Amino acid sequence: MQRDMDLLRQIVLSAEAGPPFPAIGGYTEDAIKYHKMLAIEAGLIHGKWLRDNTRITEIPATVMVTDVTWEGHDFLQAIRDEANWGKVKTFLAASGKQLSIEMIKVAVRSLFGPG
Repeated sequence: MQRDMDLLRQIVLSAEAGPPFPAIGGYTEDAIKYHKMLAIEAGLIHGKWLRDNTRITEIPATVMVTDVTWEGHDFLQAIRDEANWGKVKTFLAASGKQLSIEMIKVAVRSLFGPG
């Protein structure tokens, strides 16, 4: 499955809102579980995931999210607002850069100054 930074952002926003976590629409359950796992691995949110050992898949069987990490709050600081998120994506696309967490941080600093 390919990484979707829009979905990753939505997952961190949902975790920041806290329980009960707001639903994330427009994505399959598998995509959401996979991206929650990625957000945990990237250190953006706290949580755990379990794999189903009876089948081979990259999708975890279940994912539990508890809250946002310090890094996750930093990630959201400038891109929480939909307009700013659009500016960051446009900036990176125009510069030919990949939409990754590190490049998002660079774009945020370039567009909005040091956090």
